[in-house]
Amino acid sequence: MSWIALTPAHLAESLTQAELDALRTVQVAPGQADPLPEAIARTCTQVNGYVAAAAGHPVGQAGTIPEELLTTAISIARWRVLGRLPSARLATEVRRKEYEDAIAELRDVATGKFAISFPADPAEEQPRPQAEGAWGSKPKL
Repeated sequence: MSWIALTPAHLAESLTQAELDALRTVQVAPGQADPLPEAIARTCTQVNGYVAAAAGHPVGQAGTIPEELLTTAISIARWRVLGRLPSARLATEVRRKEYEDAIAELRDVATGKFAISFPADPAEEQPRPQAEGAWGSKPKL
């Protein structure tokens, strides 16, 4: 498998046209941009954070994710954008469960329980795992 760009088209495949229309109109105030690209960017960053936590695993270029995690990323991004809508009926129990399963899968990636491919074109600057404490400080004993 390879690393691919997560796109609005991927997310659109998991939403109905009515949901897409609502996301692009109801929650966009004058001057605001379409919320899908921002949700996708944040999701890619989150996925790559879990990938980087796996010992020695490089991440791909910004905006790309391992193809093995496409469904995972779609579930996370969809949950993010549906949370912007005033109607909670679109954020169903099934979708919440898919989001929780997606986070669990990312945790498995971080611990090496779920293998993913290496990017053909790794990012030039790779995140470094912090072996010390949070924020680079030494843990207090």
